[in-house]
Amino acid sequence: MSAPGFPERAFVPGTRTRAMVDSTSIMFERFACTFLNHLLAADGWAQARLKPFAGQHLAIHAGSFAAAFVVTGGGTLAPSASRDAAAVTIRLPDDALLRLPSGRASLLARSRIEGSADFAEALGFLGRHLQWDMEADLARIVGDIAAHRLVMGGRRLAAIGSDTLN
Repeated sequence: MSAPGFPERAFVPGTRTRAMVDSTSIMFERFACTFLNHLLAADGWAQARLKPFAGQHLAIHAGSFAAAFVVTGGGTLAPSASRDAAAVTIRLPDDALLRLPSGRASLLARSRIEGSADFAEALGFLGRHLQWDMEADLARIVGDIAAHRLVMGGRRLAAIGSDTLN
C-alpha cells in the first residue's frame, strides 16, 4: 500500500544498488578519462606515443571500478562503450588509491598489464614517465603559496601513509 499522493511501485531487489554502482562506475570513468587526458596534454610526447594505437581499446580495473577507453586519432583517450574489445587490460590493486600518494613504484609493482605487447609497452612507458604537476594545477585555483603548502602537507601525509602500507 502506498502513502497518499504517492504512486504504488514494485520493489525489485538489487535494482537500486546496481543502478548506484553503474552510475559510480560511469563517474569514475569520466573522471579518469578527463584526468588522463589532462596528463597527456601536458606532455606533447605522450600523445605522440599513443597516436599509433588509434582505435585500440583499453580497460582499467581498480577494485570494484572498471573503465574502458579507446585511443583517438589525436593520441588522447575517449570513453569506450565496448568493455569486451580491450586490446590491453590494466588491473590495479584493490588499494590503488591508497598507494597512489606514496609513489608510482609501489602502485606499478602491484599492477598487471595484459594484452597486446606493443600497446601494453606504450602504456607502461606512459605510466612510468608521465608526471602530474599538482602544484601548478592547484596554483591556478588557490594561488602559488597555498598550492605549495597544500602539496607539501600532502607529501607529509603520503609519507605517513607509505610507512603504514609498507
